Amino acid sequence: MQPKGNTTAVVPMESALAGKAAALAERLALPLAEARSEVYRFLLQVHSGGLTLKDQGQPGTRALWLDPARRRTVPSGRDLIARALGRHCCTIIDATAGFGFDAFDFAHRGKRVVAIERSTVVAELLADAAPRFLSCQPNAGLSVITGDSRYLLTTLPPADVVFLDPMFPSHQQKSARSCKAQLMLRALVGDDNDAAVLARLARERALKRVVVKRPRHAPALGGPPDLTHAGRAVRYDVYLAGSS
Repeated sequence: MQPKGNTTAVVPMESALAGKAAALAERLALPLAEARSEVYRFLLQVHSGGLTLKDQGQPGTRALWLDPARRRTVPSGRDLIARALGRHCCTIIDATAGFGFDAFDFAHRGKRVVAIERSTVVAELLADAAPRFLSCQPNAGLSVITGDSRYLLTTLPPADVVFLDPMFPSHQQKSARSCKAQLMLRALVGDDNDAAVLARLARERALKRVVVKRPRHAPALGGPPDLTHAGRAVRYDVYLAGSS
């Protein structure tokens, strides 16, 4: 049987977790299913140690487990994101958090991070991983908010940097881990068709700069940037606060 569309169900991976899974399914307004169900495209799996997300549309792949302790490897002298954020960045709003790869990296760097994700399923995975990160980084600052950044940016306290990583075009590929995650994210939330609107709003709210992550050869999202830091596959476009 082929998975049905892009639907998601909550699955307890142990019988003792049935009550916890049922409560989660009710809170997220998702169906509750059995572990071997083939009806749904995505299975939000409830384990004793946290949540995983299984994509049954990608046969042979493991369920996605967010490991916030995993640090990004940066070649010496090529830390593009550090350059893009600037030396005096202390607070960041990650307005397109997704699975939190960037948000966790920012928090590892000592930044105070607010991660916003509008998909309730993706945000639940991220919120589940955040306490694991904070348990090993007790002085770090990381909070997760579920909602639409277009509205939340107008109500949250401004941050030094607003970071945007809108959905890459479908033909772009990065690492194997990111590729799998990107395919899952695209199937769950679709394309970020409002990315240009969000970029304009971010420029109104950032105290110091907006940083937009783009494929290296993709057009700029918010017009010509003030600064650009490009790598082999991606680049970071920087829009300074107060620039037109």
